[in-house]
Amino acid sequence: MYLLPFSPQKPHRAAVSKSITEVVLGRKVADFYGLSFSMNKGDTVYAARRGMVSQTVGNIDKYNDNVWFSSETNFIEIFHQDGSFMRYNRLKKGALLVKEGDEVEAGQPIGIVADDAFEGSTVVQLTAYYLSKANAFSDTNHSFTYFAPTFYTQETPEGTLMQSLTFYTSAWPERIITQEMPKRVLKKWKTAYSGKQE
Repeated sequence: MYLLPFSPQKPHRAAVSKSITEVVLGRKVADFYGLSFSMNKGDTVYAARRGMVSQTVGNIDKYNDNVWFSSETNFIEIFHQDGSFMRYNRLKKGALLVKEGDEVEAGQPIGIVADDAFEGSTVVQLTAYYLSKANAFSDTNHSFTYFAPTFYTQETPEGTLMQSLTFYTSAWPERIITQEMPKRVLKKWKTAYSGKQE
Protein backbone atom coordinates (compact mmCIF):
# COMPACT_ATOMS: atom_id res chain seq x y z
CA MET A 1 0.00 0.00 0.00
CA TYR A 2 1.19 3.53 -0.82
CA LEU A 3 1.10 6.77 1.16
CA LEU A 4 -0.24 9.96 -0.39
CA PRO A 5 2.58 12.30 -1.47
CA PHE A 6 1.49 15.31 0.60
CA SER A 7 1.23 16.46 4.21
CA PRO A 8 -1.65 15.26 6.44
CA GLN A 9 -2.49 18.88 7.32
CA LYS A 10 -5.44 19.17 4.93
CA PRO A 11 -7.27 17.26 2.16
CA HIS A 12 -6.00 17.45 -1.43
CA ARG A 13 -7.98 16.83 -4.61
CA ALA A 14 -7.03 13.89 -6.79
CA ALA A 15 -7.47 13.55 -10.54
CA VAL A 16 -6.92 10.48 -12.72
CA SER A 17 -4.87 11.60 -15.73
CA LYS A 18 -5.08 10.70 -19.39
CA SER A 19 -1.97 10.19 -21.49
CA ILE A 20 -0.99 13.10 -23.73
CA THR A 21 -1.51 10.75 -26.70
CA GLU A 22 -5.15 10.37 -25.77
CA VAL A 23 -5.65 14.09 -25.04
CA VAL A 24 -4.08 15.34 -28.26
CA LEU A 25 -4.66 12.51 -30.74
CA GLY A 26 -7.69 10.83 -29.22
CA ARG A 27 -5.81 7.54 -29.25
CA LYS A 28 -6.14 5.73 -25.93
CA VAL A 29 -3.03 4.14 -24.45
CA ALA A 30 -4.46 0.86 -23.18
CA ASP A 31 -2.58 0.52 -19.91
CA PHE A 32 -1.81 4.16 -19.09
CA TYR A 33 -2.62 5.29 -15.57
CA GLY A 34 -1.53 8.58 -14.04
CA LEU A 35 -2.57 10.73 -11.10
CA SER A 36 -2.31 14.37 -10.16
CA PHE A 37 -2.91 15.97 -6.78
CA SER A 38 -3.72 19.60 -6.14
CA MET A 39 -0.97 21.40 -4.25
CA ASN A 40 -0.04 24.92 -3.15
CA LYS A 41 3.15 26.65 -4.24
CA GLY A 42 5.97 25.70 -1.91
CA ASP A 43 4.36 22.45 -0.75
CA THR A 44 6.64 19.52 0.02
CA VAL A 45 6.28 16.27 -1.92
CA TYR A 46 6.79 13.05 0.07
CA ALA A 47 7.76 9.53 -0.98
CA ALA A 48 4.73 7.27 -1.26
CA ARG A 49 6.76 4.12 -0.66
CA ARG A 50 10.21 2.91 0.37
CA GLY A 51 12.75 2.55 -2.43
CA MET A 52 15.89 3.80 -4.12
CA VAL A 53 16.10 6.94 -6.24
CA SER A 54 16.82 5.63 -9.73
CA GLN A 55 16.64 8.85 -11.77
CA THR A 56 16.24 12.59 -11.25
CA VAL A 57 15.97 15.74 -13.33
CA GLY A 58 16.06 19.00 -11.42
CA ASN A 59 17.29 21.73 -13.75
CA ILE A 60 14.24 22.47 -15.93
CA ASP A 61 12.98 26.04 -15.74
CA LYS A 62 9.30 26.63 -15.00
CA TYR A 63 6.91 26.49 -17.93
CA ASN A 64 6.05 29.57 -19.89
CA ASP A 65 2.47 30.63 -19.12
CA ASN A 66 1.58 30.15 -22.79
CA VAL A 67 2.69 26.52 -22.85
CA TRP A 68 -0.17 24.09 -22.30
CA PHE A 69 2.00 20.98 -22.19
CA SER A 70 5.68 20.13 -22.17
CA SER A 71 7.35 16.77 -21.79
CA GLU A 72 10.21 18.48 -19.98
CA THR A 73 9.64 18.47 -16.24
CA ASN A 74 11.69 18.08 -13.11
CA PHE A 75 11.05 14.68 -11.62
CA ILE A 76 12.20 11.97 -9.25
CA GLU A 77 11.87 8.29 -10.09
CA ILE A 78 12.00 5.76 -7.25
CA PHE A 79 12.59 2.04 -7.72
CA HIS A 80 10.81 -0.32 -5.29
CA GLN A 81 11.84 -3.74 -4.05
CA ASP A 82 9.12 -5.51 -6.08
CA GLY A 83 10.60 -4.18 -9.33
CA SER A 84 8.12 -1.34 -9.83
CA PHE A 85 8.83 2.38 -10.16
CA MET A 86 7.01 5.54 -9.16
CA ARG A 87 7.74 8.83 -10.89
CA TYR A 88 6.95 12.19 -9.26
CA ASN A 89 6.60 14.92 -11.91
CA ARG A 90 6.37 18.72 -11.75
CA LEU A 91 8.92 19.45 -9.08
CA LYS A 92 10.63 22.79 -8.53
CA LYS A 93 13.96 23.50 -10.18
CA GLY A 94 16.82 23.20 -7.71
CA ALA A 95 14.52 21.92 -4.96
CA LEU A 96 15.00 18.16 -5.13
CA LEU A 97 15.78 16.86 -1.64
CA VAL A 98 17.22 13.52 -2.73
CA LYS A 99 19.71 12.37 -5.36
CA GLU A 100 20.19 9.30 -7.52
CA GLY A 101 21.23 6.31 -5.44
CA ASP A 102 19.63 7.54 -2.23
CA GLU A 103 17.52 5.13 -0.21
CA VAL A 104 14.25 6.79 0.80
CA GLU A 105 11.57 5.81 3.25
CA ALA A 106 7.80 6.11 2.84
CA GLY A 107 6.78 9.56 4.06
CA GLN A 108 10.23 11.09 3.56
CA PRO A 109 10.38 14.58 1.96
CA ILE A 110 11.84 14.27 -1.54
CA GLY A 111 11.17 17.62 -3.25
CA ILE A 112 9.13 20.82 -3.56
CA VAL A 113 6.28 21.13 -6.05
CA ALA A 114 6.87 23.39 -9.07
CA ASP A 115 5.72 27.02 -8.77
CA ASP A 116 4.02 27.08 -12.16
CA ALA A 117 0.46 26.03 -12.83
CA PHE A 118 -0.68 23.17 -15.05
CA GLU A 119 -4.09 23.75 -16.60
CA GLY A 120 -4.65 26.48 -14.01
CA SER A 121 -3.58 24.48 -10.95
CA THR A 122 -0.42 23.69 -9.05
CA VAL A 123 -0.14 19.91 -9.04
CA VAL A 124 2.23 17.04 -8.48
CA GLN A 125 1.83 14.19 -10.98
CA LEU A 126 2.47 10.52 -10.23
CA THR A 127 2.81 7.47 -12.43
CA ALA A 128 3.52 3.93 -11.24
CA TYR A 129 4.90 1.33 -13.64
CA TYR A 130 7.16 -1.64 -14.17
CA LEU A 131 9.21 -2.87 -17.09
CA SER A 132 7.20 -4.88 -19.57
CA LYS A 133 8.93 -8.13 -20.46
CA ALA A 134 6.99 -8.33 -23.74
CA ASN A 135 7.98 -4.83 -24.88
CA ALA A 136 11.37 -4.41 -23.25
CA PHE A 137 13.19 -4.41 -26.59
CA SER A 138 10.40 -3.15 -28.82
CA ASP A 139 10.98 -0.19 -31.14
CA THR A 140 7.27 0.52 -31.54
CA ASN A 141 5.78 0.02 -28.05
CA HIS A 142 6.71 1.74 -24.81
CA SER A 143 8.64 -0.54 -22.48
CA PHE A 144 6.58 0.12 -19.35
CA THR A 145 3.30 -1.21 -18.05
CA TYR A 146 1.40 1.25 -15.86
CA PHE A 147 -0.76 0.28 -12.89
CA ALA A 148 -3.07 1.91 -10.34
CA PRO A 149 -1.59 1.97 -6.82
CA THR A 150 -3.71 1.49 -3.70
CA PHE A 151 -3.30 4.40 -1.28
CA TYR A 152 -3.76 4.62 2.47
CA THR A 153 -5.90 7.65 3.42
CA GLN A 154 -7.55 8.91 6.59
CA GLU A 155 -10.89 8.32 4.92
CA THR A 156 -10.06 4.78 3.78
CA PRO A 157 -7.39 3.15 5.99
CA GLU A 158 -8.11 -0.18 4.30
CA GLY A 159 -6.72 1.33 1.09
CA THR A 160 -8.37 2.77 -1.99
CA LEU A 161 -7.88 3.58 -5.65
CA MET A 162 -7.99 7.31 -6.34
CA GLN A 163 -11.17 8.78 -7.83
CA SER A 164 -11.11 12.00 -9.88
CA LEU A 165 -12.33 15.21 -8.24
CA THR A 166 -12.34 13.55 -4.83
CA PHE A 167 -10.53 14.99 -1.81
CA TYR A 168 -8.30 12.75 0.29
CA THR A 169 -6.45 13.35 3.54
CA SER A 170 -3.00 11.89 3.99
CA ALA A 171 -1.94 9.82 7.00
CA TRP A 172 1.39 8.19 7.82
CA PRO A 173 0.75 5.23 10.15
CA GLU A 174 3.78 3.37 11.39
CA ARG A 175 2.65 0.06 9.87
CA ILE A 176 2.65 1.57 6.35
CA ILE A 177 5.90 3.50 6.75
CA THR A 178 7.73 0.45 8.05
CA GLN A 179 6.10 -2.26 5.93
CA GLU A 180 9.16 -2.70 3.67
CA MET A 181 11.96 -1.69 6.02
CA PRO A 182 14.73 -4.24 6.61
CA LYS A 183 15.30 -5.06 10.28
CA ARG A 184 18.43 -2.92 10.62
CA VAL A 185 16.59 0.14 9.31
CA LEU A 186 13.43 -0.61 11.27
CA LYS A 187 15.31 -0.72 14.57
CA LYS A 188 16.98 2.61 13.85
CA TRP A 189 13.69 4.18 12.69
CA LYS A 190 11.77 3.03 15.77
CA THR A 191 14.43 4.54 18.02
CA ALA A 192 14.34 7.91 16.25
CA TYR A 193 10.82 8.37 14.90
CA SER A 194 8.27 5.99 16.39
CA GLY A 195 5.15 7.88 17.44
CA LYS A 196 6.06 11.07 15.52
CA GLN A 197 4.52 10.12 12.17
CA GLU A 198 0.93 9.30 13.22
